[in-house]
Amino acid sequence: MASARTERGSVTLETALILFPFLVVVVAIIELTLTLAAQEMLDSNTARAARELSVGGIIGTNNTTAATKVRDLVCDGGLMVMNATRCKAELKVGITAVSGTGTIPRTVVGGAINSAAFTVSVSPNAILLVRTGIAVPKFLNVMSPSSILDTGMRFLTSGAIAKLDPYAEYNKNGSSVAPSF
Repeated sequence: MASARTERGSVTLETALILFPFLVVVVAIIELTLTLAAQEMLDSNTARAARELSVGGIIGTNNTTAATKVRDLVCDGGLMVMNATRCKAELKVGITAVSGTGTIPRTVVGGAINSAAFTVSVSPNAILLVRTGIAVPKFLNVMSPSSILDTGMRFLTSGAIAKLDPYAEYNKNGSSVAPSF
């Protein structure tokens, strides 16, 4: 009788020792899957927004309108980790002209979002860098620690390049003069 009780106690102990690491691995896999899916959706939606800008989506708009247009396109495309209303309230958008000599600021510096990375300055004849970023919950440090904010959230970022199509204004208005080369 004493040996059966001892065996039951050892089975309970072995289960307890194995169960905790197993559950940590399962939670890490779930978090990694959700994070990668959210990152892929953010990348896809940002690229779609940049494409919309390049085919005339910013003709005649100011910086605020251009940022709102990107925010709407990204958030209405769906992000797995939050609804569109919360996405539109929290999504950081940057649209800046880039050149071969300029530097692109980091999105997270010292555990905080770098606001310089998310400025909006629309220039129709330039090559534009469209950047988006959003904070999502994290449970474990299973990915890059450089994207972790001081608040304990993970900051997902995406970027895409856009150049205004020279025929965009002609195609949009239908009455303006087509560009000549």
